[in-house]
Amino acid sequence: MKNSILFFAFLLPVLLWGDAGVLPPSNWEATGYQNNMTYYAQVLRPDGTRIEADDSILVVFDADGACRGAITPIDGPQGRLFQLGIASNATAEAGLTLMVLDTLTGEACPIQETVDFVNDAIVPEDGIVNPLQLHVVGNNGLILKFQTGWNLVSFPFKLKPNDETTLLTLAPFAVVNESYSRASTLEANCGYWFFVDEKMTFTLMPQADAPEAQPTPDAWSLVGAASETPSWLEQVTRLFQWDAQKGFVPVDSPVKGQGYWVK
Repeated sequence: MKNSILFFAFLLPVLLWGDAGVLPPSNWEATGYQNNMTYYAQVLRPDGTRIEADDSILVVFDADGACRGAITPIDGPQGRLFQLGIASNATAEAGLTLMVLDTLTGEACPIQETVDFVNDAIVPEDGIVNPLQLHVVGNNGLILKFQTGWNLVSFPFKLKPNDETTLLTLAPFAVVNESYSRASTLEANCGYWFFVDEKMTFTLMPQADAPEAQPTPDAWSLVGAASETPSWLEQVTRLFQWDAQKGFVPVDSPVKGQGYWVK
């Protein structure tokens, strides 16, 4: 019976999308999971307005990028909300990430908050009346995803103190005087090596803006960038990004949140 209920829970969004004329991405479906929970939430844009159009979609992913549930909004006592069914083969699973398709803007936006899965839970228990408030990251935030093993990353803004403290517990390495050493601080637009035993996701919001990196002339520098067109890009002759499968890979332009060797 439980599997039948779960099947219907994830068939419902497909039916709703069909009625609304919206074709969701092919990977926004959750199938083959044994356990489930219910999560009630409203989603706010950076300007505070609510995402609630009929064909908007709230979706949840695991660390591997697999969809664990997706749904369109419904009417509730306190306004429109998402009644999201979340699936898992575990009884507990931490740090699932959320994204929302905002059909008014046409954008699929990451969300600051994450979800901890607990089998058969209803979160919050009075969620149909008092749903959680979720917040779109916006262009100034960063979703930082660590893969198992070594990760070369950077931060496009000054981190909030709590975020910096949390990330420093992972013992990152920085380049100091052309050699590696444990980082005691995390500066904006500098590259850092992190090694993790399992996949992790961090949602980071800026404490303040920060100046661009200044690569050392005629030498290799480990840097990051807040945009795809930093002022130093035209001056570099080589730009390498770390890929866990391929090693160092040459690229043409940087991406926010990644670290790069540049010369």
